[in-house]
Amino acid sequence: MRSLEFEANGFSQEIRMERLLEGIGQAAHVSPNVFSFFRPEYAAPGQIIEASLTSPEAQVMNAPTIVGFLNGIFSLIDLGLTRCYGGFGNKSLNQCKHYEPGRGFSKDPEKFSFGMLRYSPRSTSSEDIVDDLAILLTGGRMSAISRASLVAAYASEVDNSDEAGALRLIQKLMISSPGFHSTNVFHSTDLLRPEPDTPVQSEEPYKAIVFFNLNGGMDGFNMLVPHEECSVYQNYADARGFIALQPNELLPLLATGITGQVCDKFSVHKKLPIVQDLFDRGQLSFVANMGILQQPVQKDNWRKLHDKTALFAHK
Repeated sequence: MRSLEFEANGFSQEIRMERLLEGIGQAAHVSPNVFSFFRPEYAAPGQIIEASLTSPEAQVMNAPTIVGFLNGIFSLIDLGLTRCYGGFGNKSLNQCKHYEPGRGFSKDPEKFSFGMLRYSPRSTSSEDIVDDLAILLTGGRMSAISRASLVAAYASEVDNSDEAGALRLIQKLMISSPGFHSTNVFHSTDLLRPEPDTPVQSEEPYKAIVFFNLNGGMDGFNMLVPHEECSVYQNYADARGFIALQPNELLPLLATGITGQVCDKFSVHKKLPIVQDLFDRGQLSFVANMGILQQPVQKDNWRKLHDKTALFAHK
């Protein structure tokens, strides 16, 4: 906002950013759960950790937060600071459709948003405009190939729309680029990613494993616990202390006939009757007491010895 010369409207006493936790998963001075911070040594699994690189912000990054960030920034570029269309501002209109052009009752964002980006190019040359924005938004890290693509996109949008629309377009494209989201100089390999092999269709009946990526951590022992008739329930109660679930807070699960279990009965939290029902119908199973340690580690070698499982990443 500072780089693109944000200017508040006169009716706004202070600038507030709203719904950041819902949009991007984190907010200044707020730590509602374990996912709202990240460690400087964190490395995302895959190519990042294999290249011995770190990616701290990737610890709180997922598909919803990526889309939420882009929605918020695109709304800021198009409409100024507002809540409309995923924006990070306060509510300034009862209905965001008033911002849509051609409806007869459109509202001017200049008057109804809490502030606008006032950046204006110092040159009419598309190359100069892209270079200027590359300095402001990426610190000059934008590659020559990316700059050429942006110059072409600007020229095409000028033909299809106007210079103002073209300027907004390349701002969005630049904010979506790796250069904006990194602090180091990077080099493109110019190589296309290989196409994945087409999987062979199975002749077995369809089955699926569904993963729920929850916005926060789930305490397994606050969901699945030993039944009160199980010999290890007291061990559970002693270990959990005052936060242990009491028998009247639990729903029974019959695990008779399942080999390798310490009990024939378990329990789930009383607010999860759907889980109990699915288990009783044989449509749900539990994989409990899971960890991701591949082998014993120490502080100085855990990353090297656990490059396949993203230790500490809440996977």
